[in-house]
Amino acid sequence: MMAIDLTRRFHDFKTIGRVRYEGQPAVQVGVTDDLGHPTTIYFSPDSHLLLALTKTNPRAATPPMVTSRFDAWRSVNGAKLVSHVTILYGSDSFVFDFKTLTLNTADNQIFKIPKALMK
Repeated sequence: MMAIDLTRRFHDFKTIGRVRYEGQPAVQVGVTDDLGHPTTIYFSPDSHLLLALTKTNPRAATPPMVTSRFDAWRSVNGAKLVSHVTILYGSDSFVFDFKTLTLNTADNQIFKIPKALMK
């Protein structure tokens, strides 16, 4: 799983308005990606969580729509993390079902102040 900082990945945010996305209420936002291509982002108006990103693939001869759906979110130690993602690309679909996640694990020994500095 990778984190996406929407404000670094996209620019020129423009609220399109309230719509229905796959049967549920959503706020639609138009953005431009870092390569200058248009992308549409959908957010839940209730939870403010990301519902989907949609864009065309500008590298394909006939660019199919690429849709990344953020189907489910889970609260982990007070933080909302996506737990199920579906990516639709033309007739292909890719499903990611996150069961476990380890964030920035480190050996606690690296945080110990050296004894020489404690004198």
